[in-house]
Amino acid sequence: MMKMLRSFFVFSYGLFTIAAQTLLFRDFISTFEGNDIAVAVFFASWFLWVGFAAFIVYKNKHIAELCQKHIELLLLAYIPAFVLQWTLILYGRNLAGIRAYHLFPTALMILMSVLVNAPVSCITGLFFPTASRWSRLDDKLAVSRVYILEAAGSFSGGLGVTILLTMAVSSAKIFLIIAAIISSAALAVRLTRPRRISAALPAAITLGIL
Repeated sequence: MMKMLRSFFVFSYGLFTIAAQTLLFRDFISTFEGNDIAVAVFFASWFLWVGFAAFIVYKNKHIAELCQKHIELLLLAYIPAFVLQWTLILYGRNLAGIRAYHLFPTALMILMSVLVNAPVSCITGLFFPTASRWSRLDDKLAVSRVYILEAAGSFSGGLGVTILLTMAVSSAKIFLIIAAIISSAALAVRLTRPRRISAALPAAITLGIL
């Protein structure tokens, strides 16, 4: 049972990330002008933050252990991160002081893109290596399984968000759907997490019996 919940947990992560990226990319293109440079800058800055956050987890053992201990909260952190990044993208021109009818200067666009893409990308960089370690608790081939489940979730998320957008479902409703999926996954894993008994408890019980 726990293994199935862990699998769904990682699957939902993949589903959310690709669906969220799709929604953010649509508004990013609208705000920062849909040209080749904007597309390249979006994905370059996205992976820049993913790599940066993953490097932190790799180098800092304390952060890695903290993320693994609270991995459910780390998954839920996607929700406020998405809202923050979405807001930054929608108001990107206002923040940069560029009028809607003015061209976005390339240098400023690159700088703003790097800044606005940080929230969700950083969570992704923290989550994937953490999920790989976390899954080893019940599977020696956890890394392979994480890749497979994440890829399956990404495929489902990409396909699902495409179908919903084709049906004219709003971005806000799609976000609520994918947020509900990761929330249910996080809650399920949290509720089935083994409770640790304090080391002092057995001694206290023994003394009470004596």
